[in-house]
Amino acid sequence: LAIAGLRHVLRTISMSLAVAPEHRRFTFWEAFTTRLAGETISFFTFTGPVLGEATKATILRKRVPLASGVQALAVDNLLYNLSVALFISTGAFVMLLTRSLPVGARLPLVVIASGMTLIIIVVAGAVVSDAMPVTGGVDYFIRHDIKRGWFESKRKHFHEVESNVYDFYKHRPGAFFTMFACDLGSHITTAAEVYIILFMLGFEPTARVAY
Repeated sequence: LAIAGLRHVLRTISMSLAVAPEHRRFTFWEAFTTRLAGETISFFTFTGPVLGEATKATILRKRVPLASGVQALAVDNLLYNLSVALFISTGAFVMLLTRSLPVGARLPLVVIASGMTLIIIVVAGAVVSDAMPVTGGVDYFIRHDIKRGWFESKRKHFHEVESNVYDFYKHRPGAFFTMFACDLGSHITTAAEVYIILFMLGFEPTARVAY
């Protein structure tokens, strides 16, 4: 429970940093309880993170302008998903390099590791170079008349979310990398949790096995 609590503390720090300092009119405890409220709805209702994230934005609205709160949550979630891709790909590489696996197990791991690595490279390159691959992909579908109506109606939203991430990186690089470090730290707590559970079950775990 303490480790799970630490995971939420790290994710709360990340969420708080995503809000611009001039709009950050809330305490850490208020941010922490806001996160737990959203996570509760995500896990215990059929709506999942759709309503969970909306709940966070609604609660934060008391302290943060709605537009700023939604933007902050979008950046926070995108950075977290990038950290998930990094964690999964490195975990797959560790297993491939340290385990003798049958072909049936190696092939999916190679696909996962390669796919996640490609995502990380594309996102990192886009952030640094100001390219907009998501908006470009939407434009491609519109030009080739693939679900054109839907993509045209959503293009502005995709573009705004993508622009918010790049603007965040350019104007607040310190917060950007601190948030990413907190997200990676939350994954480390997950590996630590596995390590402790294996130990309490009577095994002799190593950091590599838990990872």
